[in-house]
Amino acid sequence: KVAGVQITSGANPGATQNVIIRGASSFGSNQPLYVVDGVPLVNNQNANADRLNSYVDFGSGLNAVNPDDIADISVLKGAAATVLYGSRAANGAILITTKSGKNTDGKMKFKYSGSIGISEISRVPEMQKTFGQGWSGMHALDENGNWGPRYDGQMRPWGNVVDNSQQVAPFSYI
Repeated sequence: KVAGVQITSGANPGATQNVIIRGASSFGSNQPLYVVDGVPLVNNQNANADRLNSYVDFGSGLNAVNPDDIADISVLKGAAATVLYGSRAANGAILITTKSGKNTDGKMKFKYSGSIGISEISRVPEMQKTFGQGWSGMHALDENGNWGPRYDGQMRPWGNVVDNSQQVAPFSYI
């Protein structure tokens, strides 16, 4: 138990925990910074579900930590958290040391082994070379705009208009 810490949880399994250490300090997030074995934890709580600004609680990054693996939890309030972790810990910090992280002598260990090889290209995509880009010169994947002008070698305006003049160049694929 820690004095002044408020913890609430959603009713759904795996729902986000809402922890407030120093009281509400802003209209935005008042969540503390979680640090697991010396590594700050990304704890985004909500995700945009649709374009109508509805939010879905997909749980917290803290759900990935197995409670049986926790060796120690420390709570930092106030300036102590901010000095160690900067502005991300302005609302406090919760330091979690796991049983496996306790035996690392404070040093992060990372091991990677991998390789990649390419012996033959399976196919080269066929490119459209008849028309230029359309829809205001942008390639917008979410629009169904038309093609640009035909690559026919005719002189067409090119570049920005400067002092009421614009360059012209032959419009061709190459």
